[in-house]
Formats: sequence, structure tokens, C-alpha cells
Amino acid sequence: MVGRPGQAQVMSGAGPGLIDVLTLERGGHLQFPGQEWPSRIWMRTREHLADEIMHACALTYISDMFTGLASVPGIDQVGPVTSVDHAVWFHRKAGLDDWVLMDLLAESTAGGRGMYTGRIFSRDGRLAAGLAQESLFRPGTRRRGPLAD
Repeated sequence: MVGRPGQAQVMSGAGPGLIDVLTLERGGHLQFPGQEWPSRIWMRTREHLADEIMHACALTYISDMFTGLASVPGIDQVGPVTSVDHAVWFHRKAGLDDWVLMDLLAESTAGGRGMYTGRIFSRDGRLAAGLAQESLFRPGTRRRGPLAD
């Protein structure tokens, strides 16, 4: 497994709501060169989750927190992104109150639309879920948000 959360340097320790977010700093091997948004992100809930349904809900929520379009060659900046389609496949249980790794991969972009896929792994490296998302985007507009700077 690449870069466990204990080895990561904190770029942002306070994600939206009740989610902790860890990424490597720019120049680290979990981020593509020149990319403002990470393609690999460690996340966990800040609070203990009581049951399997809450873990599944949290996994679904985090699966839509970032965009895999950030690593597309030839696009310097990805502006506002709107989801067109989003699918999550649950393979194994994963405790979202422990660290999970989300790994995103851009598949295609054309005509203001982009498609990316991703995988979510438990801390011990087991594949917990897969995801696919199609988004509308506007190249050239600077992002805003907790990880933009």
C-alpha cells in the first residue's frame, strides 16, 4: 500500500463537516506534478459510526468529495465541477471511522465533460469500493475550497 496515513504530511486536517482529510504535500508521490487537487486522499470520519448503514453512507459521501479530473493532461486548472452520473460499487465492508484511501484516475475528457474512476481501500489495503463519475467542468477557472491553497 502506498503511503499510509501515519507517513503522510497533513495538507488539510479539517475536511468538510465531520471528515478528516490527509494528503501528501505538493511534490509528494501521492499527487501528480503541477496538480492543485490530490488524486489520492486518506479520509476518515471524526466520530465513531454505530452500524454498517452509517459506514456505507459515509463511504458514499466521501466518494463524491473530490474530482478525479484534476490529473488530466493538458488541463491546467479544473473549475467548478457538476456531477452528471455517479456510481459506487460496494465490495467489502470498511470502517469509515478508520483511515481509508481513495485513489482517483481520470479516464477521458472532451467537450466540457470528464469521466473518472476510483477505488476506496481500507487501511489494511483491501478493496472496499469502486466508483465511476461523469462530470461537467469548465477548464481555466481556479478552484475554491479547503484544499485550493
